[in-house]
Amino acid sequence: MVDLEDEVMKVAKIAQLRKAEICAEDNGISDMQSFVVFGDGDRYACRQSEIDGHPFQSLPFVLNDAYEDGLRSFDSLSVVIDGYITESKSDSYEKGDLRKDFITNPSSSVVECLTVVTYGYHGGSSARVIKYVYNDRGLPEFTLLPE
Repeated sequence: MVDLEDEVMKVAKIAQLRKAEICAEDNGISDMQSFVVFGDGDRYACRQSEIDGHPFQSLPFVLNDAYEDGLRSFDSLSVVIDGYITESKSDSYEKGDLRKDFITNPSSSVVECLTVVTYGYHGGSSARVIKYVYNDRGLPEFTLLPE
C-alpha cells in the first residue's frame, strides 16, 4: 500500500518542476493548467484535459482518455491546481474572488500557490500547498506551507 504522505510530496515536486519549466519556456510569469498524475510504484504519468473549468470537472475525461490509452492500474491519483490561497477565513468567496483580490489589492493576503491532492487507490488522501513568488527573471520560487 502506498504511503500517501510520501506520494503527495513526490507529486508536489513534479508540480514545482513543471511550473518552473512552463515559466522558463514562456520567458517568465505564466499560469499552468491543472493536471492529473497517476502514480504506479516509481512511475508517474501526467495527464491534462483541454477542458476549461474546475479540475474536477475534467477528471472524468482525463480518466477515460487514460483508460483508452491502456492505463489499467495505479496506486494513486493526484490532482494539481495552480491557483490562489488566503489565510482569511471567509465563506463568502466565489470563483474568481481570490484572483481579483490578488491582482487589484496591493495589501491582499492572497498568494499564488500549487495545491496537490493525492488519493490512494485503496482509499485515503493527503494534500499539500506550495506557495510561490516570482523572482526577477519571472521564475517561481517555492515555499511549502505547513500542514
